[in-house]
Amino acid sequence: MIRSATSKAVLLTATVLLSSTAFVNCSNTKNTSNAVTDTGSVGLAVKLSTGITVDKVDYKITGNGITPVTGTILTTDPGATISVLVNGLPAGTGYTVTLSATASDGKTTCGGSSTFDVVANQTSSVTVALQCMTPKTTGSVGVTGTLNNCPALTSFTAAPLAVATGGIITVGATASDLDTGDTLTFAWTATAGSFAAGTSAATTYNCATAGPQTLTITVSDGHCTDSATIPVTCVALSCGNGHLDPGEQCDPPSAANHCDANCQTIPVCGNSVVEKGEQCDPPNGTTCSTACQGIPIVCGNGIVQPGETCDPPNGNTCDATCHSQAPLTCGDGIVSPSIGETCDPPNTMTCDANCHTIDLCAKCETAQCDPTIAGCGSLTGADQTACLALVACIRMTSCSKNGDAQPCYCGAVSDTVCLTGGAIGPCKAQVEAAAKSTDSGTIANEFVDPSFPLGLATNLIGCDATTSCAPPVCKL
Repeated sequence: MIRSATSKAVLLTATVLLSSTAFVNCSNTKNTSNAVTDTGSVGLAVKLSTGITVDKVDYKITGNGITPVTGTILTTDPGATISVLVNGLPAGTGYTVTLSATASDGKTTCGGSSTFDVVANQTSSVTVALQCMTPKTTGSVGVTGTLNNCPALTSFTAAPLAVATGGIITVGATASDLDTGDTLTFAWTATAGSFAAGTSAATTYNCATAGPQTLTITVSDGHCTDSATIPVTCVALSCGNGHLDPGEQCDPPSAANHCDANCQTIPVCGNSVVEKGEQCDPPNGTTCSTACQGIPIVCGNGIVQPGETCDPPNGNTCDATCHSQAPLTCGDGIVSPSIGETCDPPNTMTCDANCHTIDLCAKCETAQCDPTIAGCGSLTGADQTACLALVACIRMTSCSKNGDAQPCYCGAVSDTVCLTGGAIGPCKAQVEAAAKSTDSGTIANEFVDPSFPLGLATNLIGCDATTSCAPPVCKL
């Protein structure tokens, strides 16, 4: 068994003897024996940490296309060296021998490798340096510092500084922080009494216990704080003794006297005095409510308030600013959509007696075009919808030529191309919907036939072009 010195990582060396396949020749037996003897006499020792031993070393030979040769060198004997003779290796170059071992502590590992060549009929000698390392038992720590600016109270108030026991003191504070990303929080505390909202910057303090009290305001950015104290006094009053003592607003307490149990005046809405909790007094229904709270002046709230003459606006007698106006009527020369007008004045060529726009084209078509052969009026349901859609498309695209609607279906292609499925007109889809077919032959047969929605639509365009309904009365 081989013992070590005291270092944790010691470079070890070993000698490995290797020979070619010709080594077994009888004429070389003596030389081989001498080579093995010379190699073994090196007497290499494995030196590791005190008390740690290596019982065996594993070796592995690879390279030159051979199947790896492996084995174990036992080192338990005190005089053992790390050495081995391997016979039968083909002559060649590029061999590698690798040694590895694990110490008895199960943690320290050793390893190393060397390259060598093999010459026929000769014994090659190779030295391998083994390095043994114990596991690391130390670590490291990275320290990063951050900079934070603490918040600062910039102001704080309390008013009044003395109230009767049960009274209220209004408090508030402001603070700043150079770190713009920090969120500031506030906290109010007191030696006695309570706060309505102890985490708000502004709140009220209830003076519940008689005597001197200390209010403390603390602001924090989550990292550090700033605080300040405010001394106040809660005065114990003799409420009910019939005398108006300091801090009292009335005495004795009485509902009839509008005096509460703390000798503070109870506001009365309607006594023409604006008291605590009131915004106005007396109530008037226009700017002051029945609870003596102000009513904002807003046009549209249903209340005629100062500056208004009517409310709410109705678009007829009361305009959008809540000011009265003359009733809007058909004939006043003003088109008023609020009362259903689309034109004004009435009784003109384009405006009827009820101030509704007259469709001159439809009026002309009723007089000039036979509804049995032209127009969509005789149709119902889907047929009428398809007919009207085609008429609208023709007029919107102005695709007809002097009342001939064929270009609206065919477009610029020839009749031959159109009748063989090549129609490209702007109203092709509407024509097919009115014909209830995409077949060009069927469409050609129905194009002016009043028995079909398609024929009624195209005939109406033709009627417009040949009568007084021609543009500008109707658009073709």
